[in-house]
Amino acid sequence: MKKLKDLELRKLILELELLEMDEKYNLEFVDNYRPLFNEHLRKVSPDFKEPTPPPPTDGETPPPPQETPVFQVDEEELKKIKKIYKEISKICHPDKTSDINLNEMYIQAKLLYEKNDLLGLITVAQKLSLNFEIEENDVSILKRTLADKKSKLLKIEGTFLWLWANSSTEEEKENIIKMYVEQFK
Repeated sequence: MKKLKDLELRKLILELELLEMDEKYNLEFVDNYRPLFNEHLRKVSPDFKEPTPPPPTDGETPPPPQETPVFQVDEEELKKIKKIYKEISKICHPDKTSDINLNEMYIQAKLLYEKNDLLGLITVAQKLSLNFEIEENDVSILKRTLADKKSKLLKIEGTFLWLWANSSTEEEKENIIKMYVEQFK
């Protein structure tokens, strides 16, 4: 049974690594195509102005959007996250080692800890050959983390820019620009 759990965990970690690579690709894709999209937008609709968000009504400035959400976890999950983070810190903290690679892993682990990202911490721990007992409840948390990452990727892939960049004809591109402009009229 332990071997089966270990295999499932390795599978989830590999899936996470693939999703992280997809995320890097998608963000780079958007960065590369955004200027081209905006240029085409100005050609098709020179008078179009990007919508600006309405000002806050209570006079306060809104908090900046978080790049990555903090996962909601219960007390038991939080204990496991803290335990894994502490074990990683014992090896990677800059006070413990001068190895730059380990220090980078510490920084990564710290960010994951702040986000309550159990799967990310387990991934770092495995790279350091730290083994932790994974329970059935942990697997469901890990699957939820993967589902959140997949959802984020689907949002990017559903944007007008993404659709425009993946269009095969100029006519399709122009129609997508027109739909974009129409949405914000």
